[in-house]
Amino acid sequence: MKWLVWGLLLLNVAVFGVFKLTEGHTTSSEPLTGHEPIAPEKIKMLTPDELNALPKKAASPADQPQLAPISTTAPAAVACYEWGGFPVSEVMRAKAALDTLGLQAQPRQLVPHEGTRFWVYVPPRHTQEEAQAKVDELKALGVTDTFIVKEVPWRYAISLGMFKDEALANKFLESLRQRGVKSAVKGLKGHDGEMTSYVLSHVSLSQDDLASKLQPGFPGIELKQVSCQ
Repeated sequence: MKWLVWGLLLLNVAVFGVFKLTEGHTTSSEPLTGHEPIAPEKIKMLTPDELNALPKKAASPADQPQLAPISTTAPAAVACYEWGGFPVSEVMRAKAALDTLGLQAQPRQLVPHEGTRFWVYVPPRHTQEEAQAKVDELKALGVTDTFIVKEVPWRYAISLGMFKDEALANKFLESLRQRGVKSAVKGLKGHDGEMTSYVLSHVSLSQDDLASKLQPGFPGIELKQVSCQ
């Protein structure tokens, strides 16, 4: 029993000593290393000029805004054209030629004074067979741009060309004469207003390229550039 009392007494003394030792460290008047007080007299306010003179931190690539690349490819140039006029007998053939090239075209009915054309043709034959025989004869003479009319009143006539300018029609007719074509004649066509032209929108081909693809089968038909609507 005596040893137990002495043991408890020694334990209390040890705890009291540890407590006093810890208190001595926390109440020391010496400042802790790294926590010295700031000296107010050393603080200096910088002027705007001094702030601007300070070295700037270079922005990292991640901080810089990413700008979209500017395209340097110019948009493809497009234009609009009007091609015509065509008599009723050749409207569908002209439309088929445009469809073959994949061109968007809107038909436009021409008023009488716009529709007047000088037509070079071979007068109507009696039958389809006679008309075809005449076409074969013309091909043998080197005339390949021909078309057999199917609509009345010009059924089985053979169209050779349509011209807005009468002088061009006369020149073409004379060239046929020199090739030995004696049956071709010239006449007015479309003065009754039954003429159609096609308006071609947003075509990427130049006028010369477009004419080289369309005009061979339609000699004398006018192709002109117009304003796009």
